[in-house]
Amino acid sequence: MELTYVPYREEYFEAMAEMNRIMALSVRYHPDVFQKSVIVALLDGVPVGFGFLAAGPTFLDRKHCKTCHIHVEFTAEKGHPLEVEVSAGLLEELQDIFREMEQDYPEKKLVLRTWTRATARSYLEFLMQFEFMIRRSTPLMVRDLSDLSDLSEDFSLPRGLTIKVLQMDDAVMERYIEATAKAFLVPDSAGELRFRLAGGTAKVYAVLKDEEIIASVTIWEISESRYATENIFCIPAYQRQGIASTLLRAVLFELAGVGVREASLTVFGDNNPAQLMYLGLGYEVEDILLEMHYETNPTFLLY
Repeated sequence: MELTYVPYREEYFEAMAEMNRIMALSVRYHPDVFQKSVIVALLDGVPVGFGFLAAGPTFLDRKHCKTCHIHVEFTAEKGHPLEVEVSAGLLEELQDIFREMEQDYPEKKLVLRTWTRATARSYLEFLMQFEFMIRRSTPLMVRDLSDLSDLSEDFSLPRGLTIKVLQMDDAVMERYIEATAKAFLVPDSAGELRFRLAGGTAKVYAVLKDEEIIASVTIWEISESRYATENIFCIPAYQRQGIASTLLRAVLFELAGVGVREASLTVFGDNNPAQLMYLGLGYEVEDILLEMHYETNPTFLLY
């Protein structure tokens, strides 16, 4: 039996979808995926694994940050006798493509990035064997929606502010991305949001002042019982007024009202104010995600 790695072709789509539907849809529709990076692992000509690299707008726009993160995604057929070998081969191939990208963009500081649960010890050790380092911890927090009696149903906001679900045409998307740049310093990926919205379960809730987006929460289905409550922000000029927490409470009540049993989110481990807000809204830490970086010239500076 011989393992080979070849560029992706459309004929492999069904095999990829059977192995990992989200990955297949990402390759076909997600604008942040580098199509030239998509690879297929073949065992005697039969697909047994897939992988790709992707990046949001910071890859193209240097002014927003010092480091450009390239996300690595790969999967091997679960339970296959060569699952580990296939995963290792895919990661090696993707690291080679990443190093080629570094040569193509010498003016940029590129970092290959992925995440793992802290409890997934064997996978953490696997990544470390390929010189990935732990760069940041990210709590995964969950709120039980079966009983919201501990939360106020008063969703009143400062005068002139209203809560609406955004209808994401091009003009609204542009305003949304501008707002994320104010809140996070680095703009969110419009491609990532459009991909989420195309799934049919995602909605973007926002606090508006006229047409200005003040705060926002995005939701999407993770499973039949759980929804993500992510991309939570409030622009700096309106922070410390309880606006983000009021919006998130309203979203939690709406989710509970349609039968969703859990809401989850991730938050950077060094963002104490946000963590305190989520704890105050009844979220509890379920696990810790570790942000893993691979760099050809690693530094130990925060960025």
